[in-house]
Amino acid sequence: MKIKRELTAYDVLNEIPYYLYRIEMLKKQLREWQGEAYTIGAVDYSRDKIIGGLMQDLGDKIIKIEEGGEDIETQIARYEHRYKMAQKALNTIPSFPHARLIYLRYFQNKQWKEVAYDLDLSESYVKGVMHRDAVGKFAIQWKLLTQVK
Repeated sequence: MKIKRELTAYDVLNEIPYYLYRIEMLKKQLREWQGEAYTIGAVDYSRDKIIGGLMQDLGDKIIKIEEGGEDIETQIARYEHRYKMAQKALNTIPSFPHARLIYLRYFQNKQWKEVAYDLDLSESYVKGVMHRDAVGKFAIQWKLLTQVK
């Protein structure tokens, strides 16, 4: 049995690129399944033999598309919600340099060297002290946004 734990701010930051990737992949899969649904409607049922499989196979395919589509839409909504919450937490960080670090590193998926260059600071400082402080500030905002009221 898998125990579900609350996502930490650091978990959320590390998953942001994954959220964007999953949203795109799920939308692509949904479009493919919707395309399959349109082709199913073009089958001529008056013939003795249905091209493309048995009638039972077609029914199963329709059910799969309908149920899978709902599941995919739910997953997309969940990932989009988490991404928007992370953006909201980012936008409420009071310190611009810390917010910029979080944005560049996690939302833009930049390397440490690029983040340091953009902030005009040393890579070791950005990667160490400043990163720790920025994640801490993000964590405070994340906790405020996700607290159960």
